Amino acid sequence: MVKRSTQRPDSGQGGGTGGGDGIGPAVPPGTTGRFLVLLRDDDSVRSFGKVAGLSVASPSDFENHAAPEDFGGAEALVLPSLGVAVVDSPPERMAALESDGGSNTNLRNS
Repeated sequence: MVKRSTQRPDSGQGGGTGGGDGIGPAVPPGTTGRFLVLLRDDDSVRSFGKVAGLSVASPSDFENHAAPEDFGGAEALVLPSLGVAVVDSPPERMAALESDGGSNTNLRNS
């Protein structure tokens, strides 16, 4: 099941990979173009980047634990205390992850 989150009130278009910038596929209005990956257990949180083949950042990587909007150049921001990863990656890549995702993750399109 895929779910998209609402866009930020101050932005005219979604951000991320398909931000309506002419580079990637257009992001439907009211979305960010990012995906939420629900990580089912601590092992999933620790291994997400390696399993997904994505560069991953964590709030602890940044000053005051505040990640910048672009995740400091990483493709995903893992929030270990919540068991969630926010991923900025093309839908095709996420579809491949979803089909190979195994039983330890659950994707939601945000």
